[in-house]
Amino acid sequence: MMEFGWSEKGIAVSENAYDGVSWNLIAFNPDTDSLSETVTRILQMLEGHNP
Repeated sequence: MMEFGWSEKGIAVSENAYDGVSWNLIAFNPDTDSLSETVTRILQMLEGHNP
């Protein structure tokens, strides 16, 4: 289950990792992950950069 995503880009944010999915998932754990770093990763992927 994804938390939110961009279907045209095939990018989603999820609290869990999943194998065998065609989307690029960005893991985000609200208890341990920095929101600003996660937003940066989202923006990089939306712009076509995959760090």
